Amino acid sequence: MLKFQNVFFIIAFIFIVNLASSQDFVKLPEDQVKQVQTELAKNFAHNFFAALKEGKTYECQNEVTELLCESLPPEKQNQLYQYFSEQFGIYQSLEYVETWKYSKEEIMIIVRFKGICDPVKEISEIRVVVDKDNKIAGFWMRPWITEMKF
Repeated sequence: MLKFQNVFFIIAFIFIVNLASSQDFVKLPEDQVKQVQTELAKNFAHNFFAALKEGKTYECQNEVTELLCESLPPEKQNQLYQYFSEQFGIYQSLEYVETWKYSKEEIMIIVRFKGICDPVKEISEIRVVVDKDNKIAGFWMRPWITEMKF
């Protein structure tokens, strides 16, 4: 089952990359960013990491798509947090950076955060995808890069 989920994440990532190249996304000026969406993204990412830091698992609520929720069983969550902790440090908080939107249609936005860790091993980037229905449709983490790359 775990192998299927890894394949799912790879397929989902390839789908998004094929769906939208970097020129298909535009950075939103701050006056066009919907605070409801950035707060939704921030609350999800914070609650996810905070629960795992406390030795619990994240319990999906109505703000998460069913597909994402199904792809994050407890063992997958623990693996993600173990990777995150080893790579970046112990999660403390998030710092909002910017929001990007898919330029062809209003189908999704990507909200970028810097993960604040202690001790800091490497600065992390946490991206949260919010769909047109204001549901969390995806997220991933990677080492921080200054400019958004897809």
